Amino acid sequence: MRAKFTLIIFFIGALLLHAQAPDSIGISLRSQIRAARSDSIRMPLQIELARHFVYSKTDSARILFNKAWRQNEAASYSKDYYLKQKAAILNGFGLLEVLNGDADETLKFYLQALKIREQIGDSIGLGISNNNIGNVYRRKGEHAKARYYYRKGFIISQQARHTENAARTLISMGISYAENQQKDSALYCYEKAKKIDNKGTTIYRANTNIAALYFMDGKYDKAKAIYRESVDIFKARRNYLTVSICFLNLGVVQTELKAYDEAIALVDSAIHYAKIIGNKELLRKQYFSRSNINERKGDFQKALADHRIYKRYADSINDVEKAKRFTALELNHKYEKEKEITTIQLENEASKKSLYLVLFVITLLTGLVVILLLRKYNRQKLTLAANKIELEQMEKLKADLALANREKDLKNVVLENSIREEVLNKTLAAVKNVISLKNEREREIALRSLSASLLSEKTAQKALFNHQDYFDEVSLDFKVRLDTHFSELKPNEKELLCLMKLGLSTPEISKLLNTSVAAVKSTRYRIRKKLGLDSNQDIISFIENNNSA
Repeated sequence: MRAKFTLIIFFIGALLLHAQAPDSIGISLRSQIRAARSDSIRMPLQIELARHFVYSKTDSARILFNKAWRQNEAASYSKDYYLKQKAAILNGFGLLEVLNGDADETLKFYLQALKIREQIGDSIGLGISNNNIGNVYRRKGEHAKARYYYRKGFIISQQARHTENAARTLISMGISYAENQQKDSALYCYEKAKKIDNKGTTIYRANTNIAALYFMDGKYDKAKAIYRESVDIFKARRNYLTVSICFLNLGVVQTELKAYDEAIALVDSAIHYAKIIGNKELLRKQYFSRSNINERKGDFQKALADHRIYKRYADSINDVEKAKRFTALELNHKYEKEKEITTIQLENEASKKSLYLVLFVITLLTGLVVILLLRKYNRQKLTLAANKIELEQMEKLKADLALANREKDLKNVVLENSIREEVLNKTLAAVKNVISLKNEREREIALRSLSASLLSEKTAQKALFNHQDYFDEVSLDFKVRLDTHFSELKPNEKELLCLMKLGLSTPEISKLLNTSVAAVKSTRYRIRKKLGLDSNQDIISFIENNNSA
């Protein structure tokens, strides 16, 4: 009895001492808020002060978050700065709903904050949001979903080089593993968190959770030492949520050691701090724990009283009043009517679901048809574009070849004029030479020589012009096809093919090219070899019908 009285006196003294300790952070933030000259400066300070009060002065925190929200809404800016503050406020509302034990409302606020942070690319905020959402699913017992968000948040925080967020996320993941009795994985997460961020806060959080592992292994002394140290540390930081949890855990440890009076005193301390922050879920667990301790102690009257309080908190969280209302309806013979209505509603819901399913299938099929049509349209469009490009290239080649032929004609004209001038000059020189001769015999010989020379020049010019006339008769498309698809052929080989295209025989081609029949056959053989044709295949037909050579 004396030990219990001493413990209570010590606890009251600690509370009084703690109450007298000045809140230097809160004082500093209030001073900065009063000195702020604009809402853009005042807003983040109010958010920071609200976060500071979340686990100690919950009502004050809510007032500050609401005030910051009104300022943000009044600003009506879409700048990233205000959106970032808006996400922080939504995150704060989520924290307050955690204390109320409303998981659905908590998740709603956290998801809204996540959406904004994704929109503005706030990597640090994204790490925090993913960790918070993971915590919601962990508390609901959905550990697979929780760890998905933890891993995502951890990767984002590491990429942003925000070690504190990364370590906090690892600790949260460790708690999830511990709740699944995966102690080795949990311990790995806690130790890794301490290596990533060796600051005091991370160390304390990790050690507090390591104490839970010690408790699970029956190492009660080690667990108690860590919990007591954590109480002092988090009390100084005014984190009453963690203080309350640590007191509860100490009470559970003492219960296992059968020190029931001390265990009840510790749970009373936990209840005191849970009431300060208004955490209904935590109060539900603490009254349930105190009921169990009193039962094990043998004080069944107090155990029953604590159990009733536990039920009130459980009912407020789980909305048991709804179940009671249905029971009352059944007793008053109104249950059948309500049951009928409920059945109709269920049938309507089932019909709606069937209709939604049909609509979904129709939409899916329509989407697939649209996708297929779009793909077919795009393929046709690409084919038309490719054909258009190929046609344009062909037209360009035709134009280039026509231009080249025109240039060749001009060169021939120039060459012809040049040759004529040269022949004329030679003739004039020869005539002068004939005139200068005095011997009649010599003059006659010179005249014959001049006549033969002029006849030879005339024959050569005639052959040249006939050769050019033959090439002009070949279609322009055939010339373009040779230049486009058969670049491996030499100019003299293409020249031979043009003459073959005109239907000339080998002797005719040899005379026209002023070469031997054997030379023409040799050139034709080389062409067949390059095109991979045998002696029975028609070269001209192959060239005209083959576009992929």
